[in-house]
Amino acid sequence: MQVTKDGLAMDAKSAREVDKFGKMYVRDNRISKANISGYYGVEIPGYEKLGLESRKIYQLYRPPQELEKAMPTFNGIPVLMGHPAENNTKPITDLAVGAVMNDIRFEFPYLIASISIWDEAAKAGIETDIQRELSPSYSYVPDMTQGSVDGEAYDGVMRNIHAYHLAIVPDGRTGQMF
Repeated sequence: MQVTKDGLAMDAKSAREVDKFGKMYVRDNRISKANISGYYGVEIPGYEKLGLESRKIYQLYRPPQELEKAMPTFNGIPVLMGHPAENNTKPITDLAVGAVMNDIRFEFPYLIASISIWDEAAKAGIETDIQRELSPSYSYVPDMTQGSVDGEAYDGVMRNIHAYHLAIVPDGRTGQMF
């Protein structure tokens, strides 16, 4: 690692910096993606009321417009090591190992943002590539209108996306962080 003139240590191979207090900053992460992803029925809000089967996989589309509208809800959300066992809307600050910064932008097909990490185990997981992918958690309103994008069929659309947390995981739907 080299030290920059402002006192930040920077990994020449990445967008990672560590400040003099030990906080890691990782720039330009792909934190969500406009695409079609598979979800079990039980993972879809109100699946029973929608008449969906709990163990069937449904292809849901996250349109670019919905992600762009949701950008402000990602500001400052906690970064966790993995998703909590119960994914609800209670405050999860005691599980946080970092936070999403407020530099969020949309570059098709991704939402991109920097994150800060202050937990030593989380930093070690990132540095050793054990934890290298990101998985956002959010609420949304399922619109089970079928359609297709670029020849790929979907069973429904995620509307009114609102970010809850961002998890660092070994394998996520969004892909690798920097």
